[in-house]
Amino acid sequence: MTNEREPVIIQVSKKMVIDLNISFVCNILNSFIPKLLDRNRNRVRLEVLGYGLDERELYDIPEVRLFFKKLFDDVDGAFYWLDPNSYMLILWGLMLFPPHRVNGMVGLAPDDLKKYLTWGYIKLNRFCQINNISPEPSTNEIGAVFM
Repeated sequence: MTNEREPVIIQVSKKMVIDLNISFVCNILNSFIPKLLDRNRNRVRLEVLGYGLDERELYDIPEVRLFFKKLFDDVDGAFYWLDPNSYMLILWGLMLFPPHRVNGMVGLAPDDLKKYLTWGYIKLNRFCQINNISPEPSTNEIGAVFM
């Protein structure tokens, strides 16, 4: 039997990114509803393939940013699914807002972080309301990452 906390890794090809084809990811996430909601909550990580030789960070590649923006726009449950103990939560924020670079470190500017979290929580609450589930465990885990 596998550990329940092992991540669910969804691989995204460069072609999907270039084509802005989010249907593969959406279909997988939708397949978790309703029977696998609890099991896969806060376990999803996205792996973007095909950019290993590109010297830029993924959040500096325009087509990757567009892909993640479209995905975030279309997936209300992003904060429900994302593994808050991984890089995914901050990476997605860096895809949606300009990276804030200070002294060799990269993050989100405070106002952008606030917008990102507010937007994500609104979408999380909508997702939970539609699926008749509580947003509380995800909200608490995700919030703890930024404290």
